[in-house]
Amino acid sequence: KLHQEVKAYNDVKHFETTYVVKMHAHRVLSKPQDTWTFDHPNHDSPIDNSRYSVHRFPITRSTCLTGFAGYFDAKLYGDVHISIHPETFSTGMFSWFPLLIPIRTPMYLPAGCEVEAHIWRRVED
Repeated sequence: KLHQEVKAYNDVKHFETTYVVKMHAHRVLSKPQDTWTFDHPNHDSPIDNSRYSVHRFPITRSTCLTGFAGYFDAKLYGDVHISIHPETFSTGMFSWFPLLIPIRTPMYLPAGCEVEAHIWRRVED
């Protein structure tokens, strides 16, 4: 449904936007993978929080891909931990939802294939 709503804007901008959503009608195609880690405070010199990563997702059953889900898992301090990751979900996290990263053109994925995703976090002055 959300993919159709984004497509209705008929522009690239909305496909290059992430959306915070409560996922109802979705199919998990592959196990979530860690993307980046940020440490606070960041004592690097110079501080650079830009990131790049490549992920490969094995697909076990045929389906149509319309986007990717993003989760967070954070160790705040000591033993204080919050997460919306499906495997480490914090009880009571009812107001934080996954991130949806839509793709412009839905893709048919046959069983046994692999999806490769390149993800950037760019930082500009």
